[in-house]
Amino acid sequence: MATGEPSIAVDAGLTADNYGSSADSAYDSEVASYTTSLASGVTDYKFEHGRRYHAYKEGSYIYPNDEKESDRLDIAHKMMEVSMDGKLYLAPLKGDPGRVLDIGTGTGIWAMEMGTAALGDVIIRNS
Repeated sequence: MATGEPSIAVDAGLTADNYGSSADSAYDSEVASYTTSLASGVTDYKFEHGRRYHAYKEGSYIYPNDEKESDRLDIAHKMMEVSMDGKLYLAPLKGDPGRVLDIGTGTGIWAMEMGTAALGDVIIRNS
C-alpha cells in the first residue's frame, strides 16, 4: 500500500452468517429503500419477441439484456481479443497502471480478465 493512503479497518467478527444483521435500523431502512427502488425501477423488464429488455429509460438501449445477449457480448469480446493476438489492451502502458476504469463494460468479462492479469490494483467497471 502506498504511503499516505488511508487504511481500511476490518471487523474481525464479521462472518457470512452475521453479515447484514446490523442493529442499526437507520442503515437497514436506507438499504431497504435502495433495494426497493432497484426492484421497481430496474427489474421491471419488458418482454418482446421472446427477448427481455430493460425498462429503465426505456428505448435508450436497443439491445436485449437477457442470457442470449450476454453470450453475444462475450463472443464479441473473445473475437476482439483474438484479433489483438490475445492482448486485452493496446495502450502503451509502462508498468502497473494502478487503477483501471472500464466504461460500458457489457458483461464485465474484460474487467475480470484485467484483474486476473494483475494489471491495476483497482478495476472499476461502470455499465
